[in-house]
Amino acid sequence: MAKSDKLLDLIHTLSMSEKRYFKVFAQRHVTDGGTQYEKLFELACELDTGDFHIFERAVDAAGISTAYLAADKNYLYQLLMRALGNFHSGRNISMQVKEWLHQIEILFDKGLYDQCLTLTKKARQQAEKHDLYALLMEISLWERKVLGESDDVSAIKNSHSQVLNHLGLMDNMHAFMLLYYQLLELEQELESEPEEVRFERLQKFIQHPFLSSESVPLSFHARRHYWMIYALHDRLLKDKAKELVATERLILIMDSSAPYREESPYDYVEVYNRLLNLKLYGGSPDFEEWLNFYREFPTKLKKAPRNVEARVAIDTHLFEIPWFIQQGKLDEAKGAIGDLKKDMSIYRRQVTTVQSLEGIFWEAAYFQACRRYSDCIHALTPLMNEYPDDEHPDLQLFGRILAMMAHYLRENYTVLPYLADSSLRLVSKHKQRFGMEAWVIRQLRRLGKVEFRGESYAKRIFKGIIQDWEGKEIENPGSRLQEYLDIRSWISGLM
Repeated sequence: MAKSDKLLDLIHTLSMSEKRYFKVFAQRHVTDGGTQYEKLFELACELDTGDFHIFERAVDAAGISTAYLAADKNYLYQLLMRALGNFHSGRNISMQVKEWLHQIEILFDKGLYDQCLTLTKKARQQAEKHDLYALLMEISLWERKVLGESDDVSAIKNSHSQVLNHLGLMDNMHAFMLLYYQLLELEQELESEPEEVRFERLQKFIQHPFLSSESVPLSFHARRHYWMIYALHDRLLKDKAKELVATERLILIMDSSAPYREESPYDYVEVYNRLLNLKLYGGSPDFEEWLNFYREFPTKLKKAPRNVEARVAIDTHLFEIPWFIQQGKLDEAKGAIGDLKKDMSIYRRQVTTVQSLEGIFWEAAYFQACRRYSDCIHALTPLMNEYPDDEHPDLQLFGRILAMMAHYLRENYTVLPYLADSSLRLVSKHKQRFGMEAWVIRQLRRLGKVEFRGESYAKRIFKGIIQDWEGKEIENPGSRLQEYLDIRSWISGLM
């Protein structure tokens, strides 16, 4: 495995404007050896790799001295961090308040106490508005130090009262954060539990007094975690209707704070992603409206991080492809697949494994919908052969089931037992998770005998799958198979 390098990793995340700023910053702040650092920076920008050994060889080939390369790299890294600190100065409320605190300390050391109090008041207003309780503690500390110089006992007493109030709000916020992480921990514990045990423990959890009313959380972050808890709880109970309501409420809370959107765009991406998933597979009539809103999300930020741009661009296509397939709009699906490949090339550094797997799957599903079964099988080859078994095994199983369907339609009956057996070996490593998928694979495996037993045999298998489907879904409530493959509709069409 290539040895990753923190300097190269940092440089490859820089935007064009950050790179330009650094070059100017370096020229101003580096005198001795400045050219050396500029050359190393330019070379790192040109290399499309984070591999230190490749970088080291490139440095040597460029005629740059490597005698003190480790020290030079460390200095360049520190210089970059200083430049980025300046570049992003005041970029969000938290950074702005921290800068004011630094200024307050300087003013205090100079004995300019009136200016200190003016700035502490300004910092307090913003910190209170945005639930920055940790910073409020520091603001209050400086406020009391300044007031101590004036012997204003009443003002000092008032400052202490405000601290107590903030501590109460902070305790309330952290109580909801703790509850959320307790629910995440419970989710892990329930993975292997029977359904009745899962239901009982989840019902007991949601009866916590803090979860009795929306009026209990007292701040923005407390209310955000309140609805995060309900959304996760309903997802664990497989109640998608309630989860959708909780997720929509969560988005309303998040949208009430523009600074939070700027500071935490990844939170928005995750929540919108789940909302779109619920609306896509729930058949919501406003799915396209929400998809377009999600598509435009990066433009609503002052400066969207590249990772956010990449995630939104790629996810948008991964949502619209199955939507178009569902609607029978195969030309639009083809266009979306082309757009997906372009964006995956543009954002190749940001593409995740799950996005790659979903891209492969949905292109194959498009070929299946077009009845291009050979193309479907060919498209799935990388998914089945190039990824480790523990890399999103759910998507790998869905791809294998889709391949079995395509082979059946191509009348490649003898392939089905072999493909089924390899798929069941993958299932055996995750027994608790894929009971539904294992059952479907075993049924499709039986179709390998159609060549000898005839179409009437296949119809009996199909009829049995349709009859038993709902019962199997109840036994395996966590399965996402139906989201990716509408097997019942496929079988109904064959019958």
